[in-house]
Amino acid sequence: MKKFNLTDLIIIILLFIFSFAGIFYGKATKEGKYVIISSPEGLYSYSLEINRIIKLNGKLGSYQIEIKNGSVSIIESHCPKKICQKFKISKVNDGIVCPPNMITVRIIGEEKDNIDGITE
Repeated sequence: MKKFNLTDLIIIILLFIFSFAGIFYGKATKEGKYVIISSPEGLYSYSLEINRIIKLNGKLGSYQIEIKNGSVSIIESHCPKKICQKFKISKVNDGIVCPPNMITVRIIGEEKDNIDGITE
């Protein structure tokens, strides 16, 4: 059986450091400015600065999304397990998905054009 040498030890330590750095620096820390809601009815965008309750229809029935104090949550849904109601999001790139009702809710930082990038 081969023992570890100095090179193996350095590689293991570097992998350990980079894996923990990704955990701490990879999280979204920026507060969102807008919420994008996708449903069978269409695509909607709302500011997170104005508190409101949004009522829309999904595939299985109506649902309500609450925007309050810069965070978003689904407060009523007609999906079977209601897992989507357990989440509250406020950071950029956070999201809530309700597959049975065909709903996605996503936080973005700034309003952008429809073009993400151009390649040649």
